[in-house]
Amino acid sequence: MKLLYRYLFISDRGRPLSIRALSNVLDRLFLTIELAHPGLLPTLSAHDFRHTFADRFLAYLVEKRGYDLEQDTDELRRVCGWSDTSTMPRRYASRYLAESANRHNAQRASAAWS
Repeated sequence: MKLLYRYLFISDRGRPLSIRALSNVLDRLFLTIELAHPGLLPTLSAHDFRHTFADRFLAYLVEKRGYDLEQDTDELRRVCGWSDTSTMPRRYASRYLAESANRHNAQRASAAWS
């Protein structure tokens, strides 16, 4: 399927929303929800969406392609627009490995007690 746009959030002119514009939209949305239903939502920001995407996209790449974390962190770097010297992909890779190890250990411990 060919996508019309490369961006999730676009303006009425078909251009990507700036971080500031997206933050303003989200702030208004969250304020409206908070006024109608106090305490329903935790504090969220545009960065939280990016962080969640990076976490889940890397997990998807690793689990779909087998286990080539180096190639998958390069893909994450490209998709997220980080420079070649950015340490962000490595941070997400380290986090993925730690969470994966924790899940595996929990499964082993659970199986041992069954």
